[in-house]
Amino acid sequence: NLFMYAGMFVWLSGSMLVLIDGYGINAKLAGFLLAFGSAGFMFGAWASARLGIQIGPERLILTGSVIAIGAAVAILAFGLLEFRNGYVVAIPAFVWMFGHGLHYPQSMAGAIAPFPDKAGAASSLIGFYQTTAAAIMAFIMGALHDGSAVPLGILMFVSSAAAFAAYFPFYRQLSLKK
Repeated sequence: NLFMYAGMFVWLSGSMLVLIDGYGINAKLAGFLLAFGSAGFMFGAWASARLGIQIGPERLILTGSVIAIGAAVAILAFGLLEFRNGYVVAIPAFVWMFGHGLHYPQSMAGAIAPFPDKAGAASSLIGFYQTTAAAIMAFIMGALHDGSAVPLGILMFVSSAAAFAAYFPFYRQLSLKK
């Protein structure tokens, strides 16, 4: 949850650096590409709501993480190959955000479920650490910005891979309690 949320803020803070500063795309098109990439979250969350009961939250969390990892690798690869086109950033970002949309609602519900009598406090604490992690990742994105999509891809990959790795001890612990 924390890692994917932080990765989303890498996209939200870094996309304009890459698209406008790095690739020289005009602000209107860059805004469209930001919105397009971000729309993936909406579709992922919609799918997550419909698939959660059918295939279960654990599979959606893992699937979302794997999709995000693949999309981050694509952003990184296009950056390393020096494709300086906004669409080769926005299309994989759409896919990454779709994976985040599958992952986020399920992981949020799983994080709050053990605390039904303190759901408000648990949600507030989660919001605090997510926002803190997002601010740190946005700062790192700004510090690493070099005009290419490489830092964007690296940071989105790191956050996705961390979310994937964090899944296993969390759900293993929950399955031991059952």
